[in-house]
Amino acid sequence: MRLLQEALGYIDDEALHYAADCTGLTPVQVEELCSFYPLVLRRPAGRHLLRICDSVACHLAGAPELVRRAEAISGVRLGQVAGAGHYSILPHVCLGLCDRAPAVLVDGRAVGGFSPTALEQLLAEWEQG
Repeated sequence: MRLLQEALGYIDDEALHYAADCTGLTPVQVEELCSFYPLVLRRPAGRHLLRICDSVACHLAGAPELVRRAEAISGVRLGQVAGAGHYSILPHVCLGLCDRAPAVLVDGRAVGGFSPTALEQLLAEWEQG
């Protein structure tokens, strides 16, 4: 799945059926795997990915404010592609950085204590392309 996603950017229906054929699983089983793992994308996403942790610790430490600001800056809802395809902002299950909440993944790199200022700077960079 990882190799397919790296090659295509996401797992479309054709890739899902290809994975099923290669593994001997049914397409439904492959879809279940895709839906279980939050890093697997089933829709196109932007070139950059910001994943905001939605665990209880991150929620209490300000993750909802990060989501609100990200939506306001980008002009799109969580899960959509923003910045003319430059980036996507997605929810993510617990990153295990509860002691440094709120936590995010920035292009796969875990960052704890992510502030609204850091968010604004990051999205401004991504908006530039």
